[in-house]
Amino acid sequence: MSRRREGSANVYEAAIDRSHLIRESLREAAEKLCGGSFTPLLTQLVDPTHLSPDDIRALRDLVDALERDGHAEEGEGG
Repeated sequence: MSRRREGSANVYEAAIDRSHLIRESLREAAEKLCGGSFTPLLTQLVDPTHLSPDDIRALRDLVDALERDGHAEEGEGG
């Protein structure tokens, strides 16, 4: 949290951006709960009963991009 003065008021802002906080929180959760593997964590997060067609399409696009960019190696667990 950071703070700055604007006139007589204090303005508070997050010290890190939201995407960084989410990424690090999920990394810590995967480490604590799943031995560092994202697969079981993502399996629980991606409950098909709560995904819209747009969510599924976005996830498919993400996986396709990871494979295309060489970030997902065959047999890699997370």
